[in-house]
Amino acid sequence: MQALRWECRYYACMTAVTIRDVSEDTLRAIKVRAAQEGKSLQGFLHELIEREATIPTMDEIVARIRGHASVDLTDVDTAALTDEEHR
Repeated sequence: MQALRWECRYYACMTAVTIRDVSEDTLRAIKVRAAQEGKSLQGFLHELIEREATIPTMDEIVARIRGHASVDLTDVDTAALTDEEHR
């Protein structure tokens, strides 16, 4: 009984998403991919969205890199490094 209560609370927090104007060709292709993976259309799309949400955007990647950057190069330093690379 406790598992049932947890499941109800879990799904109560979920939001339904509707996607309109999906072409028949696109829908057919997604249904085929879902079937090939042995999943329902909903299950396939759910995993696709969850996976996409974990991939950082380019802005997030740049911010992360800038946050870790510890070297402060001046224009002169950069020019010197560039000259060294071309020798």
